[in-house]
Formats: sequence, C-alpha cells, structure tokens
Amino acid sequence: MLTACASRHHEVQTPRATEPVTLQKEQVWQLVAMRGKAVSRTSGIITLTFNPESGNLSGKATCNSYFGSYTARLKEQLQEGDVYTLTISGVGSTKVYCTEADMNAESRYLALLPKADAFRVDAYTLTLYQKDKEILKYEIQ
Repeated sequence: MLTACASRHHEVQTPRATEPVTLQKEQVWQLVAMRGKAVSRTSGIITLTFNPESGNLSGKATCNSYFGSYTARLKEQLQEGDVYTLTISGVGSTKVYCTEADMNAESRYLALLPKADAFRVDAYTLTLYQKDKEILKYEIQ
C-alpha cells in the first residue's frame, strides 16, 4: 500500500515534457533561433500564436504585430514529435517604426515565416522547416 501511494505522489511531480504538445489556441511561442542561429535577447521579442479553430496565426515581431492564415496536416508520426505539413499565407503586419536593428530582424523574420512548409512540436519546442531544413525555432513562452 505504501508503494502505491509513493507512486501516485511521484506521478504528480514528474514533468510532462515527453508528452506531445499541439498547436493550441492562444499558446504563445517565443522565437529562440532563426536559420540555426540564436536570436539575440537584447532586441525585441518575436512571438507566434496559432488559432486552430479559425486557421489564423498572429504574433509580435519585435515592434509590430503581424497576422496571417495557415493550414496544417499530419505528415509523419515520429517518437520525437509529430511532423506536419504547413502552408502559411496572407502574412501582414502593422507599420510602427522602431530601431533599425529591430526593424531588420522583423523584416528577416516576416520574409522567412511564409517559407515554412512543415513543422514539428516536441516537448516545449516548435520548429518550422523549409525543405527539411530548420528555419525557425520557438519555445513555449
């Protein structure tokens, strides 16, 4: 009986990092790498949020808010995370000006985002790919 209690107590405290995470409505992802290079934490934060109910995406790209639409379909189930095909379209943004460095980072990001053609979600990471190469990597905010 003591073993059963100890097991239950242990289960409650075990992190759920190995369970698959899906694109949930209002889940905010923060960009941590672009084309394999870490994103500077000193410039503005870039985020991405999907809305599976509407097929829309949105976020903040350093200074400006952006928006668009997407479709995703399961491509392959892997032990390290399911892979989905991805199509992003109609990406637009507000037009607030900020520092040159932030504007450059934002421009690069907004040009790269619609090029993603697949993604994988595993543990607390979302990775977008273009032709099987990692282009954008996010972590749960």
